[in-house]
Amino acid sequence: MNLDEKSKKLKIFYDGACLVCHTEIEIYRKHDENNQIDFIDISLPSFDESSYPITKHHLNKYFHIQLPTGLFLHGVPAFMEIWKVIPKWQWVEKVTNNFLCRSLMELGYFFFVYIRPYLPKRRNCESDACKI
Repeated sequence: MNLDEKSKKLKIFYDGACLVCHTEIEIYRKHDENNQIDFIDISLPSFDESSYPITKHHLNKYFHIQLPTGLFLHGVPAFMEIWKVIPKWQWVEKVTNNFLCRSLMELGYFFFVYIRPYLPKRRNCESDACKI
């Protein structure tokens, strides 16, 4: 794959050491049949924070994506962009793209961000560096 093709992909930044985060990303990975997403595990020692304008701490605190245009989104808008890209999930974006659903999702996401540091880590993770 050349650099041009790679830059046209949506990038998902996720904490592979987080059990819940890893599980959700594996669902997205399974449904990314058209290979439109780059999955970037920020918990790996090979993750290079200097390649991005957002700190690893911020990437870890809030779920982020980077659109092919270079724009970063976090939280609920990021999830909705992922759902648009994955054909089997486009219906979720259409159903939830309204004031009531988005408000409830924002509230749920706020709660998740608060409790996420207390959630269990994956069993095959040591020192925040997961084995693939």
